[in-house]
Amino acid sequence: MGLFLRQNVLTNKIMKISIFIIFLVLLCSITNTACDKKPVPPEEPITTYKTKLEVVWTRYFHSDKIGGELFFDPIFWNNYVIIASSNGSHYTKQWGIRVLNKLTGEDHPVWAHEPGGIVDQGNFMECIHLGDNILFAGDEPYLYAIDLNTGQRLWKCSYSPNYGIHKFSMLGDMPLQVYYAPSGGLSTSWCRIAKCDPETGEKTDIIETWIEDNYEFLLAPPAWTTNINGDTLLLFLSGGWNFQLVQSKIKAYCYNITQKRMEWKKKDFVNRDDAGFETPVIVNDRVIFKALRSLHCFDITTGELIWQYIPVPMEGLTDTPMLYRDGKIYVRCGTGKVTCLNAQTGAVIWKTGEDYIPAPDGRMDIYNGKLYMAAWGDNVEFYLYCLSAENGDFIWQDKGPFNKISGGVTIDQNTGYLYCTNNREIMCIDLNKSPKEE
Repeated sequence: MGLFLRQNVLTNKIMKISIFIIFLVLLCSITNTACDKKPVPPEEPITTYKTKLEVVWTRYFHSDKIGGELFFDPIFWNNYVIIASSNGSHYTKQWGIRVLNKLTGEDHPVWAHEPGGIVDQGNFMECIHLGDNILFAGDEPYLYAIDLNTGQRLWKCSYSPNYGIHKFSMLGDMPLQVYYAPSGGLSTSWCRIAKCDPETGEKTDIIETWIEDNYEFLLAPPAWTTNINGDTLLLFLSGGWNFQLVQSKIKAYCYNITQKRMEWKKKDFVNRDDAGFETPVIVNDRVIFKALRSLHCFDITTGELIWQYIPVPMEGLTDTPMLYRDGKIYVRCGTGKVTCLNAQTGAVIWKTGEDYIPAPDGRMDIYNGKLYMAAWGDNVEFYLYCLSAENGDFIWQDKGPFNKISGGVTIDQNTGYLYCTNNREIMCIDLNKSPKEE
C-alpha cells in the first residue's frame, strides 16, 4: 500500500512537470522569439581615469566601442552637436555622423542608429560644412548633401572626369567647390570655382583661372563678403609650383561675383617659397590669408597689403584653422607654439614659450577669457590645455575621463559647454565647473 501511494505521488509530480514543460513550449511558440534569444551579456563597464574636468556626458561613437577613429571638429546645429568621422576612420567602418542633444548627449530621433549608410561604401569624407538644415560632406571625387531633419541623402555630385580639391567652403547656404582638369597632381591648365544648389546639387561655374609662367597650381577654398554696393566678393589664394625652377609662389584674389569681374589680383608679396590652402578670415574691411609659413592681411576694397607676419625663426604654420576673436588672430606654429596677433596691425601680442604640438586638426576655441585646445603632452599623450587668452600663460591641463583628448574643440558660448573627442568617445565638459578642486 505504501509503495502504491509513493508511485502515485511520483506519477502526479511527473504529470505536473510534463504539463509545465508543455506550457513553456506553447509559450515559446506563441512569442516565437523569446526562447530562441541568447542571454544578453552584461554591459562592460567604461574604464575611466582620474580627471578634474566636470563631465556632463560621454558617448561612444560606435556601439561596439571600437577605436582608431578620427573626427572632424564638432559643429552646432540648433540644439544639437554634430560629430562626423573623417577620412581617417577605422577601416571596418563607413563614414558617418552622430547628431546629439547638446545638453544630454541623446540621439536626435532621426539619427538614433549606428553611424554610416549616408555616403557610398568606401567613401571617406575630408571636409564638412553646415548649410540651412543640410550637412554637406566632400572629398576629391564627390560632394554629398544630407538632410539633417530626415536623415536622408539629398544628392551626390561627382566631378568626374575632373578632380575636386579635398576641401570646400560655403557661400551662405551654398557649397563652393574648387575643381580642375585631370592632371595627376596640380593643375597644368585651369581651375574653376563653382557653387552648388543646396537642394539639387546643380553646379554653376563662377570663375576660371589658368596656369601662368609654367607654375602648376590649385586654388584654395574661398571666403566671401559684400562691399558697400551690396556686391558679393570672393577672396581666395592660389598656390603654384614650377618644377623646373623648383620654386613655389602664391597669389591673392578678390573677385566680384555680382559684376563678374576681378577686383584685384596680387602676386610677389612673398619673398620666399610658400603655399596656401586654407579659407581666409574676413575681419571687417580686411581679409587675412594664411599660408604654410606666413599670414597676409589685405584691404578688401583696394587690395593694399596692410601687414604680414612671418614667424622668426622660420617655424611654419600648422593646418589648425585660424581663430579670430575680439580683434585678435590666434595661430599655431609648426613647433607647437601658439601666437596671438592684433588683427588690425599684425603686431604680435604674445607667443607661448612652451610647445603645444597640435592634435589632429586641433581647432582652438575661447571662452570667458581662456583659450582651449587639444595637444600632445608628456609621454606622447593628448591633453586638453587651458591658456590665458590675454597673455598666453598656462593655466591647467587634463586628459579627461578616458585618458585622451585628441581632436578639435568647440564651445557653446551660452552654456560654457566644451565638446571634444578622442579616437572613439565624444565628451561634453562644463568649463564653468572645471577644473574641479581636489
